Amino acid sequence: MTQVCYSNLEGERHRNSLEGGYILSQYTDKYFNYLTNGQGFYMQNYYSNSLRRDNWIAIKEFPEGDYVVFITDEAEEVVSSECIQFLNSRGRNYNLHKIVVCEGNYLEKNEDNIPKVVVDTKGDKILYCDKDLESLAQIAIMVNNKPRSNVKSSNLTQIPVTVILIAINIIMFMISVVKSGNIFNIDAYTLVLLGGKFGPLIDAGQWWRLVTCTFLHGGLTHILFNMYSLYILGSQLEPILGKAKYITLYFISGIASSILSYIVLPNILSIGASGAIFGLLGALLVFAIMNRDKIKKGALSNLVMIIGINLFIGATTSGIDNYAHVGGLMTGILIGIMFIYKYK
Repeated sequence: MTQVCYSNLEGERHRNSLEGGYILSQYTDKYFNYLTNGQGFYMQNYYSNSLRRDNWIAIKEFPEGDYVVFITDEAEEVVSSECIQFLNSRGRNYNLHKIVVCEGNYLEKNEDNIPKVVVDTKGDKILYCDKDLESLAQIAIMVNNKPRSNVKSSNLTQIPVTVILIAINIIMFMISVVKSGNIFNIDAYTLVLLGGKFGPLIDAGQWWRLVTCTFLHGGLTHILFNMYSLYILGSQLEPILGKAKYITLYFISGIASSILSYIVLPNILSIGASGAIFGLLGALLVFAIMNRDKIKKGALSNLVMIIGINLFIGATTSGIDNYAHVGGLMTGILIGIMFIYKYK
């Protein structure tokens, strides 16, 4: 969040989007979204040399070992072996299960002996199911078989929350540009008019400014930095937390950052999404610490460095509301502990 100035929030390198065909990627998103929303699973990535990108698996931890699910198409041999390699490197007991996605026909493969369910997404049916995987098969059909009369609403629910948040920020920025007549430096009057954080008006009862200020930006550079950071961090956290927890984290962090700024700097006009984005950084830090034995070497230290650099920039650069950054970061850490602790 800024005092009508710019915030330099760097992003973590984001995961590559799920590839390998439209059908596979759409199905994978739906299945993993289901597993991470109330089913106790979390997402873990590893680099696939054959696919030349990050691949994702769903993990549910038990005292006796991990229950692991990965999804692939008919090019499953290499993907299976790489997944096994990665799981072996973690040093934990595990039971691996495979969902194979196809359209109509499937050539039986027995090369890896991994228990599997084969889903025909075109015919909405199970072509093959190993013993004791009936529950995975039921989920497979449930997430694929959406009511035909509700296709549009189903598609809307698949839009990432991160994309929606970015869209809202861009719309508000466009309105600011039109009202101010300047894309590089939005004037203070326009920002106050549209809902910037300003103590005297909040004292007068306009508490909604604690939320609306997080969707306003002071100029083109400001919004580009923040939206890039939001995209990078959101692309990592949203699959881990699920939509509901992710949006809760974002809004509470944003509001908390506004409240701390309001308490410490009540007479300063402040705007920007960086307080909420620092909340995402805080939660990602918690996840990295709790899973430091599972993530890539150096990822945790890089994340700590990113946070430190941005706090230092905020503390030493005039016009940046660093109290909002600190408020968002601390809130993100607390919420991250509540949401992510079970993945330890």
